[in-house]
Amino acid sequence: MASLHQVAAASTVTAHNCRVVLQTLTTGTAGRGPDQIQAALAEAAEAANHAQQAWRRVAGALDQVVNRRPRAPLASCRGDT
Repeated sequence: MASLHQVAAASTVTAHNCRVVLQTLTTGTAGRGPDQIQAALAEAAEAANHAQQAWRRVAGALDQVVNRRPRAPLASCRGDT
């Protein structure tokens, strides 16, 4: 169970990093090239955000099982930008 928790925690961080990169690319392409590229990047950033939230919920549930008590998962990621 602990290894599943580690996978969920790592996946949360990975999805967060993907979202940040995709949002940066979205802003960087504004006014530079086809609007479809910016729209696709924005859509991918939103999907990464949803993935991050889902992994955070999984990590939280596994955290409760592993530690047998409620605890906030990945508190350092709470202040997302």
